[in-house]
Amino acid sequence: MTLLTWTQQITDEFLLTWTNRGMLRRAKKQATEADASQWHIEDNAIRGQIDNFQIALAAPELSSLQCDCGALEPCSHKVAFILALQALPATQPDTAPVAFELSPWLLEQYSDLEAIFGKSKSQKALASWHKGATIKLHASADHALVDCQVGKKNYQIYLPATLNWDNLVCSCQEKQCQHQALAIVGLSLQESRFTLPAEQQQTQLKKAQKEKIQDVEQWVYQLLGYGLKNVLPIQLTQGESFVTELGQHDLPKIASLLGRLLHTLNGLTQRHLTATADIALEQIGLLLRYLQAIQAAPSHLPLHLLAGRHKRQYTAADLQEVMAVSAEYWHTEDGARGYRFYLYERRTTRWYSISEGRKAHMDIGWNNHAALNSQRLITADNNTMALSDLALHSVDLSGQISEDHSLKIDRLLSQPQAISWECITSDPALSVKAQWQRLSESCKQPFFDPLTDALGWIITDSDMDIVWHQYQANGSCTVQTSCGNSLCVSLSSHSQKAAGYKGEKLLFGRWNLGLASIGFQVLEIFTPRDFNDKAVKHAKP
Repeated sequence: MTLLTWTQQITDEFLLTWTNRGMLRRAKKQATEADASQWHIEDNAIRGQIDNFQIALAAPELSSLQCDCGALEPCSHKVAFILALQALPATQPDTAPVAFELSPWLLEQYSDLEAIFGKSKSQKALASWHKGATIKLHASADHALVDCQVGKKNYQIYLPATLNWDNLVCSCQEKQCQHQALAIVGLSLQESRFTLPAEQQQTQLKKAQKEKIQDVEQWVYQLLGYGLKNVLPIQLTQGESFVTELGQHDLPKIASLLGRLLHTLNGLTQRHLTATADIALEQIGLLLRYLQAIQAAPSHLPLHLLAGRHKRQYTAADLQEVMAVSAEYWHTEDGARGYRFYLYERRTTRWYSISEGRKAHMDIGWNNHAALNSQRLITADNNTMALSDLALHSVDLSGQISEDHSLKIDRLLSQPQAISWECITSDPALSVKAQWQRLSESCKQPFFDPLTDALGWIITDSDMDIVWHQYQANGSCTVQTSCGNSLCVSLSSHSQKAAGYKGEKLLFGRWNLGLASIGFQVLEIFTPRDFNDKAVKHAKP
């Protein structure tokens, strides 16, 4: 392949991994003013001039471009040089473009990765993968772009249709870099093609992490040996110190699981009605599974899926037909408080939440109700509106989402539209059977997180004969759903008025997937009147 042919195969997407859109626009203007027909063009060397600066190309690599302008890499003259050459007639008969296929780029052995990228960069790539780097492929007809998110930094790798490791380009501008190796590793693992050697299949726990996990495991078995009814205060104190130490050792998910267990055990010792031995045993079983899985070898699971992250990682996304539903306000006995505002994407049946909170004894004047009411959103016409006013409306939006479906809204892309009662109640995706099917499929996924909130809906016209539990601000009853299922639901006292409504009701809440039975915790009860009131308010000028 001649150098001229190589330059004429370069696409704008390829150049954008090397430069930026502003420089590309400037280079296109410079290229139209250049006369490439007067340049010195040979099969293995090309020399030309852009804005009185000399540019030379001696090999089919962007790094081989030389410009005497003295600017930092890359300069607009080099980009214009490539674009000007593309405008020249092809030096060989046109052939059909090679279609992009991912398979040739996938590797099966770690030794192949080291042979291409070297030992150091291969190890860094694997370390990034284990720490939770995300890989997303965007394939086109004749090339592909791979987005790699490493921590808070994003890199883009260009894969041409023809397999040639020298033609890989990364936005970091380094040749055969660790990000390229990470992209190949991630894609190969996602396609189940890559096999790691035994020493690389470990979850790569540090010595201090292993020791702390073993201490927690021993503490749990000691707890079971004493019996849950004989838990000593000193054992609970030791467990609380483990929560702090697990966080310090970068094991936040294990710390969260242990924290939930301690909350239940504290309730058992104080004889709280909502804390039972069955709940504690379920939490112990889940904690032990994680403790054993994180120590297991070999494992292809990235470490962050078992150890968790201290901070969520967000990726940009545009969502369509998102229905804002309702807010849940929470607080704990020690003074922590916050809110979660839930949204439902009807097309994908996915739930998202916008949340904010404060730890105990921090920012004493902060109020979760006032905080939600003060949240403002940028609308499509560049005005603002309150987040709480979005409830029971559908809208397109641009924002950022995390792996656990936490959402940050950057702006609205359309005007909010009131949702009709008939539109919701006639949706087949709201049937209990359809929701259980989706929950079942989620639980089967290899990376399923059991701490994920299982939000859902129930449509019922049953009279809710609530049995209020003594000394508690909640009750329960059995309802018949519109699809014929009989379910036990629990609800708090704030829903008492809406529960007395005679007629069809929409119950919004979360599924409780216990070992013994499946229940439903009601967070909000909607009636046709709620939807009609929103529609009337929305229609007013």
